[in-house]
Amino acid sequence: MKRLNIFLKVKRLPISRAVLWICLLALWSLPFVSRSASGTAQSGDTATPKASGQSISSDELLLSPGSGGFLSTWLKLGPIHAPKYVTAKEGALKDWHPAATDNKEVFRFGAWMAGKQVDVLTENGTRIGLKPLTGTVTYLAAVVRSQREQQIYLSSASTDGIQVFLNGQQLLSNSSHKRWIRRDVNLTSLPLNAGENLLVIKLFKEKPGRWSTYLRFMDKDFQRAPITVSLPNAAEKRTEVLQEAARIVLQRHVQTHPGNFSMDCWLEFKGAKPLLSHLDSWSLTIKGVDGINTTAATAPLTNTLHPQKSKYLLQRFNGAGEIPEQVQLQFNGATWQAFGRIRPAQLETLLAVSHRFFSTNLSQFPSSTTESMEWRISYLASLFKQGDTGFDYISRELADTEKMVAAMEKGEDPYAGKRNQLQRRGYRSQVDGALHHYALYVPPGWKEDGDQLYSMIVALHGLGGHPVKTISTLFGNPMGEDETREQRVRNPGSIGRAPMFVVAPEGFGNSGYYALGERDVIDVINIVKERYRIDEKRIYITGASMGGIGAARIPLHYPDLFAAAVPLCGYHNMRYYSQVRQQPLSPVEDYLLDVHSNIRWVENGAHIPMHIVHGTKDQPRQSQDLLEHYKLQGNDATLTLLDAGHNVWDDTYKNGWIFRHFMRYHRNPHPRNVQFKTASLRYSQSAWLRIDDRDNPNTWAQIDGQWPEDGHIRINTQNIDAFTVERDEKLAATLFQLDIDNDHFPPDVLTSKENTFVRHDGHWRPEAFTPSPHTKTAGLSGPIGDAEYDSLLFVYGTKDKWEGTLAKRIIGHLKTPRYGMTVKWKVKADVEVTPEDIERYSIVIVGTRAGNALLKRMADKLPIQVKDGAIHMGKKTFNAKRTAASFIYPNPLNPKRYVVVHTGNSREAIFFTAHLPNMIPDYVIYDASDWGYTEGYVLSEDRQVLASGFFDKNWQLISPQ
Repeated sequence: MKRLNIFLKVKRLPISRAVLWICLLALWSLPFVSRSASGTAQSGDTATPKASGQSISSDELLLSPGSGGFLSTWLKLGPIHAPKYVTAKEGALKDWHPAATDNKEVFRFGAWMAGKQVDVLTENGTRIGLKPLTGTVTYLAAVVRSQREQQIYLSSASTDGIQVFLNGQQLLSNSSHKRWIRRDVNLTSLPLNAGENLLVIKLFKEKPGRWSTYLRFMDKDFQRAPITVSLPNAAEKRTEVLQEAARIVLQRHVQTHPGNFSMDCWLEFKGAKPLLSHLDSWSLTIKGVDGINTTAATAPLTNTLHPQKSKYLLQRFNGAGEIPEQVQLQFNGATWQAFGRIRPAQLETLLAVSHRFFSTNLSQFPSSTTESMEWRISYLASLFKQGDTGFDYISRELADTEKMVAAMEKGEDPYAGKRNQLQRRGYRSQVDGALHHYALYVPPGWKEDGDQLYSMIVALHGLGGHPVKTISTLFGNPMGEDETREQRVRNPGSIGRAPMFVVAPEGFGNSGYYALGERDVIDVINIVKERYRIDEKRIYITGASMGGIGAARIPLHYPDLFAAAVPLCGYHNMRYYSQVRQQPLSPVEDYLLDVHSNIRWVENGAHIPMHIVHGTKDQPRQSQDLLEHYKLQGNDATLTLLDAGHNVWDDTYKNGWIFRHFMRYHRNPHPRNVQFKTASLRYSQSAWLRIDDRDNPNTWAQIDGQWPEDGHIRINTQNIDAFTVERDEKLAATLFQLDIDNDHFPPDVLTSKENTFVRHDGHWRPEAFTPSPHTKTAGLSGPIGDAEYDSLLFVYGTKDKWEGTLAKRIIGHLKTPRYGMTVKWKVKADVEVTPEDIERYSIVIVGTRAGNALLKRMADKLPIQVKDGAIHMGKKTFNAKRTAASFIYPNPLNPKRYVVVHTGNSREAIFFTAHLPNMIPDYVIYDASDWGYTEGYVLSEDRQVLASGFFDKNWQLISPQ
C-alpha cells in the first residue's frame, strides 16, 4: 500500500470546516501503513505473557517501564508548528485533534500525518528532551497492555503545556509554564481496560526555553505499574532502542576517612527496557590502564532480562589498582562502553594525603583551618566520584593540598600569611552538618602579627553561580566569549590587588538567600571575622541577580552589620513575579508576599547607603521600586540604569569601581535615630533597640527611637509587647527623660546595660521579660518556611511499607526546596530516630500516624490530626477524597524545636505534598483532587484550599481563612 499523507492548511481554509471534518474522519478510519522496514524482527523478540488473550503482533516493539516506572521511549509525532487555537487551553481544541481517538492505527511507527512522520523517541534516562521550538505541538503515543482491568497512575511533568488522552478520552490538561520542572507534577488516574489501551500525550510549546517532560507509570501503591508498553510496527527499531535505552554506569565510591575506593559497573535501564526473549550473544571486556584486555568473570546476567529489574551489576572493582580504563559490553548486536575516568596515581595520592591529614593533631589549629582542609579533601573526593576528567586541575589541587597537609604535620597553619590570592575555603554548617565552601580574598597588606583592621566586601553569586567566579567577576574580569562557567571556576586567572578582604559564600546554591541561604552568609561572615582582623564598621555587601536580591535583603534584616550595599539587577518586589501576577491572593498570601519583598523592609535602611544598578532591558521597575521606597523613608539611595539586559555586573565591577565606591563609607555604631521594622523575631535589633515580643506574631512590628543630644529619649512602638533599650554610653551623657508612647520615665530607668520594658494593659513597665511556655518566640514562630533556618531531620514511616516508600520519594523533593540547592539535610526511618535526634533537630514528618511511629507518638498533642479518613482541626472536619494538610508546630517531644507535618487521608493526597508553594503560612489544608504543581510562591486560583492561616501567639488555632 502506498504511503498515506495528510496535509493541513490551518490559517485559511479553502473549503468549509464541515467538509474538512468529513475528510479527516474518513482518513482516520483507514489503517496507516509503515514505511519499508530496514531490519527484520527475529523470532522470539515479542515473547512475553499475552494480555488477556490478546494476540501480540510480531511487528510491535514491547517495552517494560524502567526504574521507578519511568518511560522515556515513545512513538513521537512532531514538533508541528500550529496556530494558537491548536493548543491545550481549555475549550480551545478545535480542528485537527489526533489525540482524541482510540484507534491505535493512527499512531504507528513510520506513519505520516500533517506532513510529519511518526518516529521512535528514546532517551537513556528519565527525562525526555524535545526540540525547544516555540509555537509547536508534539505528540507522544504508546499502547499500554494490561493483563486485567485495573487503575494505575500516570505521573507527569512538563516545562510547558501537557494533555493526557487514554483511549480517546482526555484525562488531564495543564497549561502552566515552568522554567524548571521536577518529576511527579501531575497525577492522572488511568482506568485501563484488559488488553490494549492507546495512551497519547500532547505537549505544546508556547513560551521560549527548554522543553522537557517526565512520564512515570505507578500502581495504587506508587510502585512501578505491572504493565507492558507496545510501540506498533516498531520492532525493527529494537536494536536501536536497546542501544539508546540502556547505559553502562560506573558508580564510584571514595571514602577519605578511612581511605578506600571501590567502583561498581552496572547495566542500567532508567527510562525503558525492550523485552527480549533471549540474548544473541554477550560479552564483557575490561581494558586495564596498562592497555591489556582481560575478560571479566561471568557477569550475573541470565538469558532473559528480567521484566521487573532495570539494573544489573556486571562487575565490582576494589582499590585504585583495579580501576579499568574502559569497560565494554556487547549483546544483541548492541555495544556499550564506559570509561574509568580516574587516574589511579592521583586517587592513591588523595587517599594518602587524607590519611596524613586525619592523623595530624588537628586541635592545634583554628577550626577555620581544619574545616577548610577537610572540605578540600572532600571536594577532591567528589571529583573522583564524578569521574571528572580535569586531570590537570585535579593534579594542581592535589599538589596544593599535599603541601598544606605537610605544613600541618610540622605544626604550621597552612593559611597563615597567605595573602593577595583567591582561596578556596570551607566550613561545616550547623544547618545540615555537612561541609560547604566559600571563597576568600586576603589583601596584600595583611600581616598575621599586625594590628591593622581591614574592611571586607561580602559578594553574593547569582542563580547557578559559584563563589570563585563571583570574586573573579568582582575584580573586573568578564567571562570570555567561549569561556564556560566551569572553566572560570577552575581557572579564575589573575584577580589583581585590592585593599580589603572579599568573601563569597556559597549560600547553599540557589537558595535565593532565604532562610538557610541567609544563615550561610551570616555564618561565613562570622568565620572570617573570628579568623581575621575585620573592621566592624566597614563591612559591605554586593551581588548580582539572585545575589542582588540578597544584597538588599540581608542588610535590611541586619542593619547593624553593613556599612553600605550595592545590589545589581535584583528583583525586589515579588508582586511583579510571573508566578504571582494576576493570581487571587488570600490575606495570608498578601502578608507573606510583603514579608518576602525587599521593598517592605526599607525602614531598616536609614544607616545603609544603597547604590542600585539595573539594566533598562531587564524589568528596571524592580530596582526603581526599591529606590522609590528607600527614598520615601529619607534613606540614602541612588540608582544607575545601564543600557543593558540582565548582565550589568561586567560594566559595574570593571576597573575596581566597587572598591573605590565602598571605601567612602563607615557604619556609625552609635546612631541617635533608630527605625526598625520586622516580620520575624529572628530579626529583632537595630543599634540600641531590640524587640523582644510582639502582640500579634503574624503582622509587622515596628519601633522608632530618637536619642537626641538633649537627652530626651522618645520611643514609639507598633504591635510590640516587650522591648529592650541598650544603654549607649556615647549617647547617654545628657540623659534626663524617657518617653515610650504615652508613658514617661525618669533617667535612672536606664541605668543598666540592658533595660527591658513590658506592656501591661496598654502601659509600659520596666521589668524583666520571660516568654511564657508554648509562646511564639524567635526561632519558634512559624510559618512553615521558618524551619529552613534550622537543622532538619526528615522522617519516613516503616509501619506501612508503601506509605514509607512514597514518603521517601516526597522527602527527596522536600530536601531541595528550590532547584539547584546544595543543602544535605538528614533522612531517617521512624524507628531509627533517637532521643539525641529529637533534642538536636527540628523534625519533618511525611505520612500518617498509622504509617509513621514517630508521628503516632506526638499526634494527640498536635492541633491538626488525621482520624477515620478525615482531617480534623479544632471543631472542623475535612473529608474530601484527597484531603491533605501541612503545618508547623512546636515538637511535643521537644518544644524548643519545630515539627513540620505533611499528612493526608490517602496516599494520593500525600503525593501532592511535594508541590506546595514556597510561601505558605503556619498551616494549609487542601483538597488535592485537582491539585497540580505550582512553581514558586503562592497558591494558584485553581487550588482547592480548605483552610490556611496562622496559629496565634500561644500556638492556638485562629479561625481558619
